[in-house]
Amino acid sequence: MIIDFNDVNQDIIFFSAFRYCLGRQTYVVGAMVEEMIRNWSHTPISRRELFKKEIREAITKGWAGHDMDVVEWNKILALPDGEKGVSAKERGMMEKSFKKHIKAMKETMKK
Repeated sequence: MIIDFNDVNQDIIFFSAFRYCLGRQTYVVGAMVEEMIRNWSHTPISRRELFKKEIREAITKGWAGHDMDVVEWNKILALPDGEKGVSAKERGMMEKSFKKHIKAMKETMKK
């Protein structure tokens, strides 16, 4: 879904969903990250900075959820901060990198 950040209700609901997901150990983290990536190119810079600040803090304090959730949150930290959105090529490169990381984590967990 595309969020209209000029609509106060949509903005509040989106940010509230983010806050709910940060720290959870559930599939909803991946769904939230997908929506954040989809909306990143038109997310206000101030909101991007706040998302990243809260994610970094949660990871640092160990509150970001399970290791698999941290992998998801790192996708947001890898996004650009400036006006430029994420191109399909950049998104593909990030996905490839994260899939490789997830595969390595799964192999480690088997041991």
